[in-house]
Amino acid sequence: MINSGLYEDNLRELLQLVRQHFFERPALYGSLISLLQSLIGEFANGHIDAVLLNHIEQTLTQPMLDALAAESAPSHTLLNALNALHTAWYKL
Repeated sequence: MINSGLYEDNLRELLQLVRQHFFERPALYGSLISLLQSLIGEFANGHIDAVLLNHIEQTLTQPMLDALAAESAPSHTLLNALNALHTAWYKL
């Protein structure tokens, strides 16, 4: 679903999914919840145009996928993936 694009409707669907999994991995899914809520808020405020959306997708898609892929990996791998996700998010 992340590869489908980070447009508002998709973000809302992703948010519902990650909320359902929060208690499985709170650090991972809590990070994603915060990120998705932040992006949805930017859409709601009208702050994301096509150029910015493209930049967001290029910056966040792979770190989000990497973090999800590391869900069941050893803790240091998940932590590294979460650090990379937060670093990418901060750079926006």
